[in-house]
Amino acid sequence: SNKEVGLAAGFLKKCPTGIKGLDEITGGGFPQGRTTLVCGGTGCGKTLLAMEYLVRGATEQNEPGVFISFEETIEDLAMNIASIGFDLNELVVIFHEHSPTWFSHPFTQARRAELVR
Repeated sequence: SNKEVGLAAGFLKKCPTGIKGLDEITGGGFPQGRTTLVCGGTGCGKTLLAMEYLVRGATEQNEPGVFISFEETIEDLAMNIASIGFDLNELVVIFHEHSPTWFSHPFTQARRAELVR
C-alpha cells in the first residue's frame, strides 16, 4: 500500500536523482549508500537514466560520478545526453587508454603507481 511505501521511504536515507518524476515515485530518490540495479531491454533508456543521474548529481548536488561504457562510443553518449539538453563536453573529462592525456593525468599516474607496488 502507499502507506507502507511511505513508511519504508521514511526509514531509508535517500539520494535525490534530480530527475523529474523519478524522485516522486521513489519516495525521494535512490537509497543512499546502496547499489541500484536498472534493468531493461535494448533502447529502453537505461543509459540515458544513468547519465542524467550522474549529470544532475554533479551539477545540482556537487557529487562525483563515474560512467563506464563497454559498447557505446563517446559520440553516441554525447548525442544521448544532448537529447535532454546537456552538453557532455562541458560536463566531463573523458579518458580512455588511447587518449594522449591518459598516462600524464595525475589520477592515472597514481593508479599506475598502485598497480606497480
